[in-house]
Amino acid sequence: MEYEPLPAVADARLALAAGAPVVRDDLPGRTDNHIFDWEAGDAARTEAVFRDAEITVRQDMLYRGSIRPRWRPAASWRTSTRCRAS
Repeated sequence: MEYEPLPAVADARLALAAGAPVVRDDLPGRTDNHIFDWEAGDAARTEAVFRDAEITVRQDMLYRGSIRPRWRPAASWRTSTRCRAS
């Protein structure tokens, strides 16, 4: 079997930049790594609350996802000590 080295980007922000290697290039029409936009709630009320607040803090947060790869059996991180209830 032969493998072809592929370009990689390890930083999530850089992966969203124009020209970054597309992770799912197997999907038709895929040109970037942006997955989705999500909004909920009352946008106008939220804007008003922040506009009228005495202090606001801005913070970018990255969500890494919820799927953890299994690199080793689950038992490898468990303690091997056995306990017996009396």
